[in-house]
Amino acid sequence: MIDLRTEIKELSDALPKGLEKRLKPRTLASINDKVLDKNDQEIEQLIEEAYHYLKELRSDNKPAQKSFRKTMRLLKSKVRETYGYIEKGALVSEYMSIGIGIGLAFGAVFVAFNPALIAIGLPIGVAIGLGVGQQKENKADEDNKLYDSE
Repeated sequence: MIDLRTEIKELSDALPKGLEKRLKPRTLASINDKVLDKNDQEIEQLIEEAYHYLKELRSDNKPAQKSFRKTMRLLKSKVRETYGYIEKGALVSEYMSIGIGIGLAFGAVFVAFNPALIAIGLPIGVAIGLGVGQQKENKADEDNKLYDSE
């Protein structure tokens, strides 16, 4: 697999700050580092495709932005499915949203006692979700399964 980290950083630095913040092209470099020693043709092809769209982003090309986002979404999904690599913060976000759902269910139970207690379940759910998500993310970090979204 080709090491594109320096080329990706150079292209990323050339982008306008707002576009760079929205598209997070340095994530591509982090994924490339993680799978550099693997010989997976499909992931390598997705990385090269995303790199190609990244080169086209210099002209603020809207179709290239859309294609870059789509390719990155596919790449992240494939890397997670194949190797279990996860973007930093993704597990916390996922578990927090699950916790919010659980918290809303708690709130619905409390409504039977007093309608003013409906809001008490939400912070409970968020706290549970954040706690579990952070624990899972720390475990993934210990296993070297996280990559930066920079």
